[in-house]
This record gives sequence, structure tokens and C-alpha cells, in this order.
Amino acid sequence: MKLSEVMSNFEEITTCRKSSLIAYRARFNLIVRYLGDLPTDEITLDHFRKLRSQALKDSLSKVTIEYAVSHVSSVCTRMGHPIETGVPLRLDPPDPRIMTLENFDRSLQQMPDWLVYFCAIGYVTGLRFSDIRSLRLTGEETEISLRASKSGKVHRLPLPAWCQRQHVPYKSHGVKTHYEIVERATRAAGVPYYKFQDIRKLSASTWERIQSGFGPLILGHSLPGWSKATPFYLDPHEALFRRVNNFPAPPSLMTEEECSQKKDKRERLLGLIEQLDEKKRSTLLSVAEGLCG
Repeated sequence: MKLSEVMSNFEEITTCRKSSLIAYRARFNLIVRYLGDLPTDEITLDHFRKLRSQALKDSLSKVTIEYAVSHVSSVCTRMGHPIETGVPLRLDPPDPRIMTLENFDRSLQQMPDWLVYFCAIGYVTGLRFSDIRSLRLTGEETEISLRASKSGKVHRLPLPAWCQRQHVPYKSHGVKTHYEIVERATRAAGVPYYKFQDIRKLSASTWERIQSGFGPLILGHSLPGWSKATPFYLDPHEALFRRVNNFPAPPSLMTEEECSQKKDKRERLLGLIEQLDEKKRSTLLSVAEGLCG
């Protein structure tokens, strides 16, 4: 049975979500692009060795390659046509570095308005690229409610005023266009190139600095100490709404009044610190150093 026939038969019997089915189809198409629509009993280890080698030369990531191979292998096995895929590529460890808000802000200033709004939503909500593309916003919303395409979990997330102000009708472009514009913007701003996954990481990191547990929450996980049953009685996202005013906006997206208020708040805080005695200032410094790691 050919690979395309295996996928067609799988689509007829599977009960998985539509989004998952689209992902399976995309990964089958990737394998077929490199191997051809071969019968499963003709596919050898040498086929997959050449596939991995050529895909790397075509600048595909190791994760993309191995996800495709793994999914195709599992579907073929489930449909009664197992294939040998050989030794997987050794995946690189995740990069722990987080993009800075300063670099993110500098790149925003080089983007068209519609992409600024797109990235601003990603920054404050931590939503995945595909979920942001599915939104149809009017600019009046103070919150976003949606079911995540990958996990199926329902998210309810706040949109602060500075983000609402950026609203422009979203232009539906291909995925490649988004990345090309970001690449040009980062080059023009003189900052390192980043992907939309990096905006999600920046969002989670920023929320985590506001309060411990908010980082995992923005990524779709439970708050620490909550069981699977707790969300049936309490809304975990309510805490985000109470603290969204503490979420730092990119400076270029703030009004003069907001910048002035931020400066006044900082000066007032510094003034209060100056009023503390030496022992309390030392204690406060120790706490701050602990929070900064």
C-alpha cells in the first residue's frame, strides 16, 4: 500500500481533532516529497538515511524532520504497514536564552502595522502563531477567548489598552511572508533574528516575573497546586486579569502619558526606597538579587 493510501485510510477511521489531522497530512506530504509515494513494503532504511540528509541540506530543522518521520511511522504501524525508519537525528538541546523586550521593541518599529498588532497579541497572550492567525478581532475586545488548536484547551486572556490601540485589520498572508518580514525588520533594527516561538517564550518569561506560576499558566498549564478538577470550579486565568496592568508594554507602543506615568511611578518607588533605613534597604536588595537569580 502506498503512503498516500495509508494516510487516506487513516483519515477514514481516526477520531482525532481536525487540527491534528491537518498536522498528520502535512507530515505525510513532507515524507512523500522526499521519498515519493512509495509502497510501504519498498521503503528501506537507506531511503530514510537519504531523506534526513537531503532535508538538512534544505535547511529543515531536526525537530521538523523527526516529527514527520515519527508520525508517519506511527500511522503506518497502526494501519498494519510498519516501516523501519533507522536511527533518528540527535536533537539539539533547547536554547534557554530569552529575547529581550528592548530588542523586540526595536524590531516592532520596523514592521507594518498589521504585523505589529499580530506580534503585540503574541507578546501579551503567549498564543501560538496558528492561534493568532485564526483570530478575527475588531479592536474593541478587552479579552480573548479561544480553544487552542494544538492542545484543545480553552484560554481566556486579557488584552491591555496599549495592545488594543494597535488594532488594524489583519492581512491574511502565508506563513513564509510573516517570517520574511520579521527577518527584514530585525535586520533593519540591528537585533538578532527571532521566530514567533521566541515571542511566546518572552511572554511566558515576562508573566513569570510578575508572579510565580503565571509563566506555565500562559503556556496552557495549570497553576501550581491545582488538580485537574480545580478548573471546573475556579478560573485560572482570572489572576492574569488582576495583574495585566503590571505587564510591561513595548515602549514604542505606549502613549506619552503612559510613559510619563511609568517614569513617575519609578521615581516615587525610588523615593520610597531612599526613606528606608540601611538594614531594610539591604534586605530589599537581597530579595531583588534572589528574584533576578
